[in-house]
Amino acid sequence: MRRLVVKLGSVIAGVLLAAVTFGASPAMATATNCNGKGFECTNVTGTGLHITSMWGQLNSTNQCCAGPYLIHIELTGPHGFIKNCAQYTAFDQSGLGPKCTWAPNKNEPAGNYYSIAWQKSGAQYFVFDEAFVGVHS
Repeated sequence: MRRLVVKLGSVIAGVLLAAVTFGASPAMATATNCNGKGFECTNVTGTGLHITSMWGQLNSTNQCCAGPYLIHIELTGPHGFIKNCAQYTAFDQSGLGPKCTWAPNKNEPAGNYYSIAWQKSGAQYFVFDEAFVGVHS
């Protein structure tokens, strides 16, 4: 009977060790965040610090003001500028704008990854909205 208890204890310890080892895998970096206003959304897909792709998109549905708006999306990360996407015209209650995408498919620095919607007014741009996803190991 004593051998059975020892063997059973060894099996349980092995199962617990396997469960703990499996639980130590890298954290998932896949997340979407839309800011408090809900106009700008940022999505990052990957595992740990390996970023497969990122996109930013403006949802101009039910805006407060009359359009049209000249908008472009900029993507930034912990080390600054990543990409500017083409300008487009967003109208009041027009729905989703085009996605601004980036697909590095490699390890990137930990930190916050932003998509920023810039609105053109005259000859200048100002931040219309922004959202970020935190990427950490």
